[in-house]
Amino acid sequence: MSLQIDRIDSLYAEYLEQKAAIDKDTVEAHMLSLESEIYALTMAAGLGDLRGLPFQEQLQQVRKAIN
Repeated sequence: MSLQIDRIDSLYAEYLEQKAAIDKDTVEAHMLSLESEIYALTMAAGLGDLRGLPFQEQLQQVRKAIN
């Protein structure tokens, strides 16, 4: 019985870690912030909305526009 309780505790702790990993204040929020910053750069460079492209390609377009 003790092993079963330990296992349940372990599974619950793992669940909480996974839940925290997808919480709004983690990776997703940082990625949305990055997307917003790159969007501002593309607009300032006169490139329009390039959000359909991967981040790397958007930044390459910004580099081309400012060089």
